[in-house]
Amino acid sequence: MDWTADITNDPFDDYNLIFELSYREDIVGTIKNTPEGLKLLWYSSKEDFEIPLDWIEEIIIQAKKRLTVNK
Repeated sequence: MDWTADITNDPFDDYNLIFELSYREDIVGTIKNTPEGLKLLWYSSKEDFEIPLDWIEEIIIQAKKRLTVNK
């Protein structure tokens, strides 16, 4: 599969949980919980990506469930 999402700890944010979004094993973005709510950070790249909407929708639903449990 070209697209994957892994839950991991953010060493730059007190090791809070984040979702790392990868395309062909390169991390291209993250989803994290902030005081303002969930945020998606997409990293700049020279390549344009076609992101499957069903896949990103499912990842967003999972992020809402898993990253906002205690907040």
